[in-house]
Amino acid sequence: MTSKRNAQVNDLNPLELRQDTSALWKNFIISEMIKFLRNNGFDKNMYFRRTLQKQEIDYIEPAAGKLSAFEIKWKKNKFKPSRLLIQNYPPADTPLISSENYNIYNILQ
Repeated sequence: MTSKRNAQVNDLNPLELRQDTSALWKNFIISEMIKFLRNNGFDKNMYFRRTLQKQEIDYIEPAAGKLSAFEIKWKKNKFKPSRLLIQNYPPADTPLISSENYNIYNILQ
């Protein structure tokens, strides 16, 4: 995931040594989801949600008359569902996309 941004901030270290790995991963996955939708002719709205208490949901899209929500984390073990997530999006409907399981969602094709 080397980019112009990494060169500009002068941080070309391996991911395990970086402070911004999680943000880079989230940006990468959302970009790939948008690219997948556009390349396959899907015209869906995409959202994220953050409360004043800083609880957030990373990616939300309408599907089949309801909202599908996704959490995106670099590591599975760092995922702790927020109250907002549990109250508004049942756990079965809010999968976690991580570096360990992203391939099951066919995001990167």
